Amino acid sequence: MRSLWRVGGFAAALLATAAGAAERQQLVEVFEVEKAVGRRGQETWALVRYATESGDDVDARQRADAPEGWAWASDWIADGSRGDGGWEFSGDGGRTWDVNTKGARRLHRRRRWLR
Repeated sequence: MRSLWRVGGFAAALLATAAGAAERQQLVEVFEVEKAVGRRGQETWALVRYATESGDDVDARQRADAPEGWAWASDWIADGSRGDGGWEFSGDGGRTWDVNTKGARRLHRRRRWLR
């Protein structure tokens, strides 16, 4: 599993706490992935996992604990700027996501969380 804290891929607002360090912040994003359960038109959504934008799993510890020398500057905030209420959709839950809810059956959805 790749580290949640890599600079080039993605990042939530982190504040440096190391003594003498200048104040620095970095934005972190995590995607909540859900799967449709039940009959079409009556389905509900069940949490599958949390992941990076590229699909790597992010476990609960990575979402909760800031790296050593850092502290969270805010709680997680749902990003509602994408798609229908902030959700993007996929037929297979893979790497291709779309904001369009019309047409082909969308079995998976994801929402971006920022911190």
